[in-house]
Amino acid sequence: MHRHLYLLFGVTELILLSGLSAIGEKEHGIWHVCFFYSFGVIALLFFISNTVCHSQSLYFLNPYGRISYHVKIAISICYFLSAPAIATFYALYWKACFTWGMNQYLKLRINEISAYELFALVEYLDVFMVIFYHGCCVYWDIQHKVVFSVRLNKPEEKRIEKIDREVVSEL
Repeated sequence: MHRHLYLLFGVTELILLSGLSAIGEKEHGIWHVCFFYSFGVIALLFFISNTVCHSQSLYFLNPYGRISYHVKIAISICYFLSAPAIATFYALYWKACFTWGMNQYLKLRINEISAYELFALVEYLDVFMVIFYHGCCVYWDIQHKVVFSVRLNKPEEKRIEKIDREVVSEL
């Protein structure tokens, strides 16, 4: 069952990522947002299904299997915890156009920081976590377990042996 969910979430993640890449925020904002949040939910479900499948496979063996497993859990938890932050910053900016005056407190050269900048920062962190998760899967799960081999294939020479018997067919 987990393998089927793993496949379903993986393919859906790719489809949503393609939609997210093809549809820009400026052209079709609401579609972009729908693809992004759908991608986020499906990516988290993929993380969970991949981690469960990993724990029940031969990839869980030492030396890298347990490291990969714990890193996957840590990334999944961070990704899950970032969801309320990104939703809050999205709502503050797009619904309330909220900004914070930061100059007097932090003595920065900028006058204000908007919720959009914080939303974009968390969005980029989420994308980084997705890339890091998949990189973790490739590096630790597949490392030293796949051997690629290339050989030159020559067509076999046809060998015809002479038979001293007569062939009779009945028609």
